[in-house]
Amino acid sequence: MQRSTEEISELQEGERFIMTCEETQRLIKPYIRGELKTEEAAEFAEHVSGCKQCKDELEVSYCLTTAIRQLNEDEEFSGNYIQELN
Repeated sequence: MQRSTEEISELQEGERFIMTCEETQRLIKPYIRGELKTEEAAEFAEHVSGCKQCKDELEVSYCLTTAIRQLNEDEEFSGNYIQELN
């Protein structure tokens, strides 16, 4: 059963559930952007710490997000990527 972000956020304090890989992977971008509530982030981190597939997915997404941000911030890198690489 897939839970919405709202359902996950509405857990009573101290209430826990096992987050599925599907739920975890759906929350990767919000996690990277720091948009998850404390309880939600804890459940996410707990799942990732015990699931190699989700950990690998988080690492790839984080690296790509960081690289894109760095490219966007690099003022010397022109918009013509093909020409720059040749």
